[in-house]
Amino acid sequence: MLLITLFVLVTPVSGAWEGMQHTLLSNDTSPAASRPLHIFVLLDKSKARRRWKSMMAQAELHNFLVHPLPYLDQDDFKSKQHLTQQSLNESLLAAQQMDVPDDEVLVFAQDDTVFHDNLRCELKQSLASLPQDWEVFHMCPRDLNLGSNQFLHTEPVPFKLTRTEEYEATQPEANRKHPRYYDVRLMKFILKERKHAFLGGPVSFATKKKFIPHMLKKLEGYMGRRLNDDQLLIRIADKSHFVSREPQLCISGNFGHSW
Repeated sequence: MLLITLFVLVTPVSGAWEGMQHTLLSNDTSPAASRPLHIFVLLDKSKARRRWKSMMAQAELHNFLVHPLPYLDQDDFKSKQHLTQQSLNESLLAAQQMDVPDDEVLVFAQDDTVFHDNLRCELKQSLASLPQDWEVFHMCPRDLNLGSNQFLHTEPVPFKLTRTEEYEATQPEANRKHPRYYDVRLMKFILKERKHAFLGGPVSFATKKKFIPHMLKKLEGYMGRRLNDDQLLIRIADKSHFVSREPQLCISGNFGHSW
C-alpha cells in the first residue's frame, strides 16, 4: 500500500500564518489507502481564502492530513522568482525533517493545485509505471496552448492533458511504450521552448525522502538567479526525472495571482 506525503507550496504572497491547527479530514471511501496523505501547505485564509477553501475541500475528498507552513513575506525578496525559490527550498527542508522512511513518497505542490478526482489511485499507477530508478515525477505539466489554465475551478475539469504535436514529437513511442509519462526529452524541449511550455502548471511533483538532499544540493547552484521554481526544477532534471502524460494528475485552480 502506497503512503504518500504531499507538501503544498504557495505561489508567492505576503503575510504570515494566522495559527491554523493541523486538520485531519478522513474519508474512508477514498479510492486508495485508508491512511491519510500528509500535506505540508503554505496557506493564508485571510489573504488567499479561495485557495484555502479549495485545499480544505480537497483534504476532505482525498483524506489529506494538512500540516500548515507560514507564507513568506514578499517584502523580504527582490522579486517573485526569489520568493518562489525560497518557498521550494524551505518546503524541501521541511520534508527532509519528516520522521518517515527514506523510501517514503512525498509530493510537493502549490496552493492553487486542483488534484485529479481519483488522485490516489492514478498517482499510484503512474508511479508504478516508471522505471525503478525514478527520482522525480512532475504531475502538472502546462501545455503549449495554456490548456491547464483555461478552466475555471468551478467547472468540470478535463484532466486528460491537451497534448500538442510538439510534446508528442519529443518521444513518438510514448503512446505505445510508456503512455502514462514523458521522459527527460520533454523537459529538454520545454527548456529550449521557454515560452508557453512549463514544467509546472502549477508546480507539483513526487519524489522520495532519500532524494531530497540530492535535490537541495543541485538547487544550490541556481539559488539567487532570476528563475522561478519550475525553471529551477527543469534545470536540475536528468534521466531519472519524468513528467505526467496521461492522465494529468492536477491543474491550476485559476484563482488569479497572489503576488
